[in-house]
Amino acid sequence: PASTKLAYVNSKMVPSFPRFTARGARLGENKVVSTSVARSEEVRVASLSENVILSDAKTFHSVSNLVSISPKTPNAKNIIEEPLHLGDTVQALVLGGGAAPRGHSMEPLTRRRAKPAIPFGGRYRLIDIPLSNIIRSGLNRAFVITQYNSHSLNEHITKAFPTSALARNGPFIEVLATHQTNESKEWAKGSADAVRQWLSQLIYLSPDDSYPADSEDYLVLSGEHVYHMDYSPLIRQHRASGADVTVSCAPVGRHTPALAQVDGAGLGLVVIDPNNKDILHFREKPISVELPLFENMSLGAEPDKPFVASMGLYVFKADVLKDLLKNTALLDFGRDVLPYAIDTGMKVKGYVFDGYWEDVSTLRKFYEANLALARPGADFHLYSNANDSSDSNFTQSRMLPPTKLSGLCNIEGSLLADGCWVDNSTIRNSVLGMCTRINKGCLIEDSIIMGSETPGTAIERSSGEIPAGIGANCHIRNAVIDKHARIGEGVKILNKNGIVEGGSHDNRFCIRSGLVVVLKNAVLPKNMVI
Repeated sequence: PASTKLAYVNSKMVPSFPRFTARGARLGENKVVSTSVARSEEVRVASLSENVILSDAKTFHSVSNLVSISPKTPNAKNIIEEPLHLGDTVQALVLGGGAAPRGHSMEPLTRRRAKPAIPFGGRYRLIDIPLSNIIRSGLNRAFVITQYNSHSLNEHITKAFPTSALARNGPFIEVLATHQTNESKEWAKGSADAVRQWLSQLIYLSPDDSYPADSEDYLVLSGEHVYHMDYSPLIRQHRASGADVTVSCAPVGRHTPALAQVDGAGLGLVVIDPNNKDILHFREKPISVELPLFENMSLGAEPDKPFVASMGLYVFKADVLKDLLKNTALLDFGRDVLPYAIDTGMKVKGYVFDGYWEDVSTLRKFYEANLALARPGADFHLYSNANDSSDSNFTQSRMLPPTKLSGLCNIEGSLLADGCWVDNSTIRNSVLGMCTRINKGCLIEDSIIMGSETPGTAIERSSGEIPAGIGANCHIRNAVIDKHARIGEGVKILNKNGIVEGGSHDNRFCIRSGLVVVLKNAVLPKNMVI
């Protein structure tokens, strides 16, 4: 605003954090000016009134040195100090996911990649969702800990969230590959074991000297769930309650596949005391006879969602996490760490998240969550309000050409990512990933086509080989076509016999949960019928 002026702080008072930028405009009484750390002695003040809370200045001890020269408030007094901004006192540790075991419905999509690297919504990867949440929540330090089939995941994060570019503006995201050391010759055996390998070194991993030597809390989260969330209220509740550990939870219905342990998946169920939010009971992957112990027993339970499940999202006091992980028998957060913390009398609290959250640990839930993106009024969407970026999703910018529709195309309730080319075909209730080529006369229904990294070349099409994409006159329904698949002309993927589980001997395709999955780089010859 026009009334914005400059004031100055004696940099000797704040040697570790020499600049504070106060963001706000025409503030009324008792309002918060949110500050962020940077590198000059400037404090930008906008029409301050008498009682202003200067938030986040941890080392701002001599507030009398602040002089407001805004014309409305020449002597802005009663400035109240608050702790450093959450983003500078919390480190986020994102778990890069492991392998889906043989026979698991997600296994066909994780043969060549970690689960968080699976494409989602046409142009994203699953890992983009929690990393976008972290950035929008204002958290400035995040580490993604990877191990299994990590090349694709590491490459994507490096390109989509480059550390050098982000660090200049606040967020700092880095990949940490699980490794062997002189102290440990083994690979990580679980989520907690992976964090243990890196925990002692995290204080040294900072882009510059502008961050504190250590963090007050650690935010530990999965890299493979679908939800929009601001983590700040969770962290504030954790600190206000004095909890050692806070578990973010969400209500789920009786027929949730993971609750029924479909495909070996499972959720951790909790009972939260409605009076003080203590977690009274926690059970990782309870069997069916144990479910009544959790039904309608917890804070957050709803008539159509009578169970409350852990979201795989935890806040730990820094010292508490370090002490817990000294016990090398604790390998997994859900299976080992949380039950141990509760059983040993630690203060473990629950936080109930009331927004959309989906565990896409089964192929059917992954498939449904993708197709739901194209429906009007979807609970989770990829589009931001023009005036509100609180649900923005970030990913790699690829500089691809726009999608092209040739001839008469009928597109109904579908998403088409960048670089697609659809020729005289019908697409219904489907998601087309980047650089998907659909040749003339095709009918694609209720399917996910993951596309390719780059558009097909003229050389490839003239070589006589089946090009990447879908050949002419194909009919595909209820299918997931992985990246770089080459499908010849006249192929029918319909599963007319209703097979639930099956597969080809040459590993070109398989059927999981009634869905046909064409594997990455697979080639289906012309006129093949599945």
